This record gives sequence, structure tokens and C-alpha cells, in this order.
Amino acid sequence: MSSISRIEGLIAQHYDQEAEFYDYLGTTHRSYSCNVWKPATTTNDEAALNKYRQYNQILNVQPTDNVLEIGSGWGGMAKFFKNKVNSYRAINITKQQVDWTDANIPGVTFIHKAWQEYEPNRRFDFILGDGVLVHAKYAQKRMFRRALRKWLKPNGKVLLKEMHFDPNSRVQKQICAGLNHTFKWGEYRTLQEDVDDLTDVGFTVNTTTIPIINYIKTMREWKKQMRINRVRMKQIHTNKYRLDMATWNLYLELMRRGDFTVDIMVCNV
Repeated sequence: MSSISRIEGLIAQHYDQEAEFYDYLGTTHRSYSCNVWKPATTTNDEAALNKYRQYNQILNVQPTDNVLEIGSGWGGMAKFFKNKVNSYRAINITKQQVDWTDANIPGVTFIHKAWQEYEPNRRFDFILGDGVLVHAKYAQKRMFRRALRKWLKPNGKVLLKEMHFDPNSRVQKQICAGLNHTFKWGEYRTLQEDVDDLTDVGFTVNTTTIPIINYIKTMREWKKQMRINRVRMKQIHTNKYRLDMATWNLYLELMRRGDFTVDIMVCNV
């Protein structure tokens, strides 16, 4: 089995669930990563919009821009940006998500491909990825960084948001090894490791750390919604429900102890 097929299969076990499953997480955007909570924010839907607005504030996209998103999930970011730019393409290795987004979010070109198989016919002003690097082992990360350089226009920007381990954590190495074994499609690293590797291929990298309380609030809201809707969610996929609850309990403990950071990396050539 090829490495792409293996990764696709492993990711499918985690993400390829009925679309309805994600409706019960409390956000119409189905944002499956850290959102941004402000004092007046009360729902994950509002927090997801805050995140996309923060991205837009950093990038300042224009109506003439062409954008590529890698790992588009259920299309929340595409839905936010599509009317602000000239064109928006999104590639995703997960077929079920591509089929759903293609049917429900007009104005975006959704492509069912692994990034390793994608050969665009143009270069892009902006390339976006929310939680992409964690889904690649080291050799694939190196290929990914080179692909970003190849696909980006000379004055373009890449925005990547990733979870990282705090290098000062006393249990960092043991936990990192455990999670990397559990999530066999990729690996968790430190922020400095990712910045160094992006710099090695010619990027200048600016970073912004999102206070970890945002991810804690995001996951608490997911768990709250899952408890409220547990009967229906278990009917859809019992094992997925149990896996998510167990995983989020672990993440919450790590975040409360300060073992994780959530960072935005903006890369310029």
C-alpha cells in the first residue's frame, strides 16, 4: 500500500463520518480545530467566525486574489473567504468531505486529492492550511514545504495554523511519542522545529500564538454539545463518539497543564 493510501485510510477512520455527526458540535461551520473566543462570544459558531476574521486581518485578501486551501475539511474557511477573492480552490484527501462541500458550498473548486498528487495550473496569492502539518511525517513535511514554495506567487503568503508541544514541558517527549503512535498519519512537533524547517526552504516566518484558553473553550463546547446530543451521535457512529470524547479529555488535560501551544505561522518568500 502506498504511503498516500495508508494516510488516507487512517484519516478516513477519524474524519470520514456522516456529515450529520458534525452538525451536533454546535457550529454550522463544522470547524474542527481551535476557534477564537472573545469576551462576548457564546458559541463555537461565533468563535469560528472570529478565527476566520483573524486570518483575514492577518492576510488582508483582495478581490483579485487567488487562494488555495489545503485540507479544507467541511468547508468553513472556504465559505468565509470565497466571496472576498477572485478564486478559491480547496484540496482534501477525504472524499466524503469533498462530496459534501462540493454539493453545499457553491463558488469554490473542491478537489479530492492528496497534496502530494496535486499539480496546480497556476500559482496562488495565498495558501491556507489549518492543522495540515500534523498529518505528515517528517519526510512528507519536507516535500510539503517545497510544494508551498513552488505553488506560491513571489509576493504571496502562506498561513498555517498548527498545534505544537511546548519544548519546556516535563512530559513533552513521552506524550508526543504516545500521540504520534496513536495518530499514525503524522506527528506533533514544537513551534521552533516547524519554523526552522520553513526557513530552510527560503521562507521568512512570523508567528502568533493563540492563547490556549481558546482551544480549551472550543473543546469544552464540543463536549457540552456531544453530551446534549449523545443519543443521536452514538446512533450515527458509536466508536467515533467514544474516540472523540477520550481524545478531547486527553487534550484538555495537556492544555490545562500547558503542554500544548496553538500557533499561526505566516510565511513570506
